[in-house]
Order: sequence, then structure tokens, then C-alpha cells
Amino acid sequence: VYISPKAQSSGYGRQIYKVLEARAKEFGYTHLCLNTHKFLTKGCAFWKRHGYIEFYDMLDEWHTIWLSKELV
Repeated sequence: VYISPKAQSSGYGRQIYKVLEARAKEFGYTHLCLNTHKFLTKGCAFWKRHGYIEFYDMLDEWHTIWLSKELV
């Protein structure tokens, strides 16, 4: 999920995320997992605010990290 810098802080990301999580629960998923990059600081902060926890750092040139969240 990427929100244009012009649209950031508009609530669009939060709205998209709420629908995504609700649909995942409807389909019976118990966890969501994603990857992002450490240099995308706003994105990392967004996911962490929504309960995602970093569980793996790939230590690659792209600074890729994996985050997950248990759906309750």
C-alpha cells in the first residue's frame, strides 16, 4: 500500500487499512504480514501505529524489514 505524499495525513491509508484488515478477518486469516524498507520512515511508523511488530531484518542493501500482526 502506498499513499502519494500529497495525500498522506488525509486518512486514506487508515481507511484502506481498516478495510484490508476487516476483509482478512472475514476470510479467516489470523495474521497479516508485510515487508517495507527502513528508509520509508512514515510507512514504518504507520504500520507500527497499527500494531505491526518487526520480526525480521533482511540486512540487505534495500534495508528490507518484515512486520506482522496477529488479528484478534
